[in-house]
Amino acid sequence: MRLWLDFGDGLGPQDYTAALVATALSGHSNHQKNVEAITIERQRGQYTRCRGALNPSPAGLPPPRQGCRVVLRSGAGAQLFSGTIVARPQRAMALTNADAPMLLEAVEDAFLANIAPDTGLQPAHAAAHVVSFDENAIVLASQGATSAEERADDLLVTGAEEPVTYVTELFQGDGTTAVFTLTAKPFIPSGSNTLLTDSFTGTQFRSDVWRFVDAGQHIGLGTGGLRLTGGNGFDGQTFMAAQQLVELGGTLSAEMRGVVMQPGSDGVLLGMYGNVVTVPTCFAGIRVKAAGGAQSLVALVNGVEVGTVFPWAANHRYTLRARLHCAEMQRVMQPYQAVVQGAVQTWGGGLVDAPMQMVIEALDEGLASSTPATVLYAGAVSSSVARAVFAPVNSVSLVMAAAAISLQQQGSAWVTTTQTDGSVTVRRPGAVNTGEDYRISGTKLEFFSGRVPNARDMVTVRYRLAQRSEARVQNPDALAQMAQLGLPGLRRASCRVTDPTPRSAADCAAAAQALLGFYADPAHGVRGTCSMPNAAATGDVQPGDAVVLPLAGTPVRVPVERVTIRDGHSVPETLQYAVTFAQGKDNGLSFRSEAGAATDAALPAALPAAVYAVSTTAALPQLAVMVAGTSSLQVDAGTTPPVGGGFEVRRHDGGWGPDQPGAPADSELVLRSPVRSFSVPRAAFAERFYVRMYDGSETPVYSGQSSLISTHLPVG
Repeated sequence: MRLWLDFGDGLGPQDYTAALVATALSGHSNHQKNVEAITIERQRGQYTRCRGALNPSPAGLPPPRQGCRVVLRSGAGAQLFSGTIVARPQRAMALTNADAPMLLEAVEDAFLANIAPDTGLQPAHAAAHVVSFDENAIVLASQGATSAEERADDLLVTGAEEPVTYVTELFQGDGTTAVFTLTAKPFIPSGSNTLLTDSFTGTQFRSDVWRFVDAGQHIGLGTGGLRLTGGNGFDGQTFMAAQQLVELGGTLSAEMRGVVMQPGSDGVLLGMYGNVVTVPTCFAGIRVKAAGGAQSLVALVNGVEVGTVFPWAANHRYTLRARLHCAEMQRVMQPYQAVVQGAVQTWGGGLVDAPMQMVIEALDEGLASSTPATVLYAGAVSSSVARAVFAPVNSVSLVMAAAAISLQQQGSAWVTTTQTDGSVTVRRPGAVNTGEDYRISGTKLEFFSGRVPNARDMVTVRYRLAQRSEARVQNPDALAQMAQLGLPGLRRASCRVTDPTPRSAADCAAAAQALLGFYADPAHGVRGTCSMPNAAATGDVQPGDAVVLPLAGTPVRVPVERVTIRDGHSVPETLQYAVTFAQGKDNGLSFRSEAGAATDAALPAALPAAVYAVSTTAALPQLAVMVAGTSSLQVDAGTTPPVGGGFEVRRHDGGWGPDQPGAPADSELVLRSPVRSFSVPRAAFAERFYVRMYDGSETPVYSGQSSLISTHLPVG
């Protein structure tokens, strides 16, 4: 090896190769031990360290000191290490022996730069190194399967609760009834429903919540909470945004309270942006305008001003809200990765496009608490971003204050009332005396005083049912092998996946495929060590690389976990690489799993892994009841069926499929329709109708989820 030290004195790196020693004694005379020559230790997930001894005195070189930069290269010039001495070098023997070698320890540059070690499954620089039993002193450790899931070919994976059936529930108001009982509790994601809240009571902004672009220092804290003193006059160059992207699924409510604006203000409040924070990329927000002395608020949807223009007055306090509703709760699918055949493979992931409904409103806090907010915009878009940058403040020249900002996930429910003249009003969830309309607790929908539906108003509640997410996947290679051998059954196991937890059956299927692929890899469970003399001459070895082992005549790639490089102190140069390799769950998976399924899991039908790549017929999240009569429901499925397909309506969620020849009449079947608009006959006050779409194939493929129409309406 060749060694350079840089003392930071302006003289640049100095060659200390002549000062390297092969071994040294460390400690006092009674407790001395050998210290090896310069050694580089690399370990996955940790900082690389360099340790060893050098004796600068005979070479007339100054002794190394703490803070010196260290660079080690091979004789051929390849850089092996670059870092800094982090501890004061000590003499190898008695401190009074000025000629004794000095022991140094250095840590790689990333340590002082505060760059965390790479803990990914496979670094970008990963290379493969072929080794053999003849040349590389390979020692394999015995390692068998440690859990049932590692031996399984039929795997059940469970995750969190997921939204399933799309429910449309109908009631009729009578002018006095304030409480309505739902068929089931609407789905709400587990955990805290408050995604973000800040009352700005401290002296500094919360760095874990907010990030800023504010070269002119126009955003600060003061009396009244958040304060803005203007901007630089350009869109998107002075803003405050949440640190984390927001997934636009379910019902979201963004709110800014205690808003006091001053003349001349211009910008966007409560903005949701597709990527960069500018007006053209604003998916939803509230534009503040003061052009020509006319001070107004107007809704911003897909970068365009829409809806009602609301005049605002200086020094009045306002509450601003933007409510977004999407029937799809999960817009960002979880990716699951595993190392298979030495490469990282990914299952799952991706974004879900979906329509979005929104209500944007403003409320003057000086009015009576029962006064409803002014709706700036109520409408829908056919396509929406799956996740957004939430920037509550984008200032062109905003001069204002705000007392608090919050962002809440309110679950899957969305409530509207349809008056007898056909006009539709979106009802707003919240608390009493806040200008809002209702709250849902369990299965109870309660309207506040003054917000009770009028007589003959139709109340429509749209929400999702909940059930445990799960998927059962079989290894197709094992299936084929068992069929070839004429053997029944596969080895079955179940597990719970975490970090990240699956949020849907699709996530569970992706995790199951990753586990089956990982466990079927010949490298799974292989661990051991090998030596690689002079590896620097053919390619340096790093943690995260792979060694290619000749096991049972088949090359098997196993990740490198640890590399120790020792200088042989010889001419020609000999660098001894001691390599530890292993492939297990701790370094081959991007997630964790625990044995056993969730206690409330069912045992779904198994499908080969390849089947999950074939999408089922689409569900019907936009299905709507257009007219609810006393003898029938006029239904719009919300989409056109596939060629040769249609819609099937049943009284229970089961038995989907075409009529079987010779079978008795199906009493649960209500109708099949080849067109999107159809009439469902009614016979009772309370009824349930389940709807799925099917395609035109010989064996029809149906929607993966049902849509349920549940009525509580009088019949004629």
